[in-house]
Amino acid sequence: MGLGHIGTMLKTTLCEYAIALERLGYDRFDPNSLGGRDSLSCYGYRQGVPIVGNIMGAGDRFTVDNARPWLWALGMIGEIPPLPAYQWQVVMADPGPGSWVAKK
Repeated sequence: MGLGHIGTMLKTTLCEYAIALERLGYDRFDPNSLGGRDSLSCYGYRQGVPIVGNIMGAGDRFTVDNARPWLWALGMIGEIPPLPAYQWQVVMADPGPGSWVAKK
């Protein structure tokens, strides 16, 4: 899909370390860092449930971080959305009745 893993999105220390080791050619000594951006560290390995449990890690949980690519895409579209991307809000629960949807 082309979306980054949660470790790359949040720039976690272990993921950044894995990326640096790969660039330097030293990742072969650390099995958790093999693959740089595609390493277990960038999936959230050994980083607690909020990171590893994320859908863009190795889990099944969503957070507002998962909307970042969509917000970026809205900003790239330009004039098509009725609101600029910075005015969009990510919510993790049902916002209620459809009053938030424009009616034609």
